[in-house]
Formats: sequence, structure tokens, C-alpha cells
Amino acid sequence: MNNALLAPYTAEDVHKALFDIGDLKAPGPDGLHAIFYKRF
Repeated sequence: MNNALLAPYTAEDVHKALFDIGDLKAPGPDGLHAIFYKRF
């Protein structure tokens, strides 16, 4: 399992993770909702 966590991630991994998050769920540490990153 540690190897899976330490493996490099791809742009596809990031895209899938981002689009699995609800648009207006709680904002991250930067104060922005996921919809901001999906649109811009």
C-alpha cells in the first residue's frame, strides 16, 4: 500500500479526483470551492 501512495500521479488522476468533488462542497484551505478549479 505504501508504494501506491508514493507512486507519481498523472494529470488524469488529478482531473478524475477534481471532478469527483461536488461543485459547492466545503472550500479548501485557499477558500475556493471546487467549481472554481473546474471552470478556470
